Amino acid sequence: MSDVIMSSRITRRRNVRNGVLVVLGLFVTVFVFTFLIQLNHKSEMEVKAASLDGFDAGYIISDWQMGNYNSMSEAEIQNFLTSKNSCGNRDYDYYLRLSRNSGYQWHWKDDHFVCLSEELFGDGETIGWGDTAAHILWQTAQDYRINPQALIVLLQKETGLITDPIPNNGDYRKATGYGCPDTAPCSSEYYGFKNQVRRAAALFRTVLDGGWTNYPLGENYIQYNPNPDCGGSVVNVRSLATSALYRYTPYQPNQGAIDAGYGTAYCGAYGNRNFYLYFQDWFGGITNDYEEKLGRTIPDGKYQITLKNNSYKSLDIRGGIYDGMKYEKIIAFDAKAWGASNQTFEINYNQSTGYYNIFNRGSGLYVDIDDDNVVVREKNENCGQNWNIYRGEDGYYNIASSCNGKVLTSNEQNAIIDNSNELRGSTIWRMREISAETHSLKDGIYQIVTSMSDDRVLDVDVSKNKLELWSRKKANDWVDNQLFEIKYNDDFGYYTIVNLISGLSLDVYKGFTEDRTRIIAWNKNGGCNQQWMIRKSSDEDFEIISMCSGKNIDIFGGEISIGQDIILFTKNGGKNQKWKFESVPEAEYLSGEFLIESKKDDHLVIDVSGGVYPDQRSGEAIIFGKKDKNYDNQLFVIEKTESDNKNEYYIYNKASKLYLDVRGGNDENNTQVIFWPYHGACNQRWIIDEKEDYYTITSACNNKALDVDRGLFANGTHVIMYTKHDGINQRWTLHPM
Repeated sequence: MSDVIMSSRITRRRNVRNGVLVVLGLFVTVFVFTFLIQLNHKSEMEVKAASLDGFDAGYIISDWQMGNYNSMSEAEIQNFLTSKNSCGNRDYDYYLRLSRNSGYQWHWKDDHFVCLSEELFGDGETIGWGDTAAHILWQTAQDYRINPQALIVLLQKETGLITDPIPNNGDYRKATGYGCPDTAPCSSEYYGFKNQVRRAAALFRTVLDGGWTNYPLGENYIQYNPNPDCGGSVVNVRSLATSALYRYTPYQPNQGAIDAGYGTAYCGAYGNRNFYLYFQDWFGGITNDYEEKLGRTIPDGKYQITLKNNSYKSLDIRGGIYDGMKYEKIIAFDAKAWGASNQTFEINYNQSTGYYNIFNRGSGLYVDIDDDNVVVREKNENCGQNWNIYRGEDGYYNIASSCNGKVLTSNEQNAIIDNSNELRGSTIWRMREISAETHSLKDGIYQIVTSMSDDRVLDVDVSKNKLELWSRKKANDWVDNQLFEIKYNDDFGYYTIVNLISGLSLDVYKGFTEDRTRIIAWNKNGGCNQQWMIRKSSDEDFEIISMCSGKNIDIFGGEISIGQDIILFTKNGGKNQKWKFESVPEAEYLSGEFLIESKKDDHLVIDVSGGVYPDQRSGEAIIFGKKDKNYDNQLFVIEKTESDNKNEYYIYNKASKLYLDVRGGNDENNTQVIFWPYHGACNQRWIIDEKEDYYTITSACNNKALDVDRGLFANGTHVIMYTKHDGINQRWTLHPM
């Protein structure tokens, strides 16, 4: 028969129904959990599942295995898809029953339903012409350096497409579940088989490259089910690939789900369990050995490569450079000579190969291998000059050969490569950029002014965590949301840029590396998405470069309108990527002993109800007539917290050491303010903002301010929390004692 694609609204049971999706964050972050597998027909999945004895919730798959993008050729992918599903359903009557209604499309051709192994996909939702699934999977694997086996398993665990003999266009449009929140319809922006596969791969690659994830390396509490009453446990996540799976599917299987194989259990969730099982059944299993992560981890540049445990020992060319010796200069360790050409290495990422090349400036040769020796040679296309560089949790690096995965190390004198498990489980190098511009900006407080206009600066809208362009406030009129504290990390060669008013760090949104990714202000997390190189581009101008991608901070569209977004973009040399740093005198912190007086009546001060007694465990905050300073129940110590927000403080009574506290952490208006033993939560931390001739004092938990109850300025009136309005009953003066 002819090639026919017909429509139906009939809802049918799937061969494998195993995905319920949850999306964290708008558009990009995908959470998937799986509840039930239902089989309509006899299939290979009725055989006993692979053993789950080796399942480790903290190490579901290694970084190397997730990133092994050359694990299958396009032909091998096609053969695999065909072997799992040869599109054998020839029930034309069933096809006619499905086709009597509209809504979904099934594809009938040559007397059978067309399934994934034979289908063709164009862009968007088009089926019936275009590329094969095998080609899309292979090309996506190459473009994002993600193992095609992982993408195949993802398709199966989410929608069962690998084994489904009668898929429809609705299944293809949400093939990997990307952009399909549990509480809303799928976003049509992400419809289509090709779009779904590529989006999922991009998310995995982002996490593998050190970008944002909600379950970072280390201990995380992970639920067993979307219902929190089902419980959970702390999981030590030990690979970025595992972290990526939890970003996609934020639940772990409980013991019942593990005992059930491919089956179900009370309070079970099965997405990550099924990923493990399918990978075991189809591709020979998950390797739990420490293996190298492929991908880009540092920006291109000139570096000195020093030992982690001895920064005065660097990679060097033994004996310098001799005439007539162009090959196999042995790389050895020698005393550090900062910036010396024989200890300067240009490291450049090769997009076409996915590896780094390391060029020695002194010799004009490339770092290479000769058996297990590390040498320098003229440029060639062999694997010996291709290197993986990946960062450990401690900020140091391993450098591994692409030929065999062996790690660069030392045998006392010479640099060698070694495959010992002990070495492979540790990180031993620090990479310090050594161009003259690297640390030319001193630590301090700055306004960051675009080179396009002296009247436009970087500004943080704290309510939206948004970094944007805004009209510049000049000297004596500075506002803290336009001021940034910039510090250089000498050990690792990067800057942090922290907004003064909020204590939030400049951050690449979710660690993405694509052009036009927004730059935001976010809580400090130590990731490379909050690490920056600041390089001089002229006498006055600087570039600000992400340590994750080597791309520049840029003004969206090159427009200097107020409120314009700030983005990440490939270096182009334009003024929209150049910035001036205007130094600002560093603000002094409040510190010392104070009376906290009402601005309305400086005779009234904050007091501890009932006075202060040695055994007192709590008290209420009231206003009361000012007494002699020896009455310690009116004397308070103001002390800076450990927060990066320069305006955040603790306030405690000098005699009792009880801390000013919002009762119960309540955020409702009229909540009483009390004094309570220290616990350090946000209801004991206070933002003290200086105005022209008074202060406002607001809770670090919310935007509620210290307020005189009902504006009754009389002895014994309670101090309460109320929405900030800057009225006279929320104005205070701090009288130093």
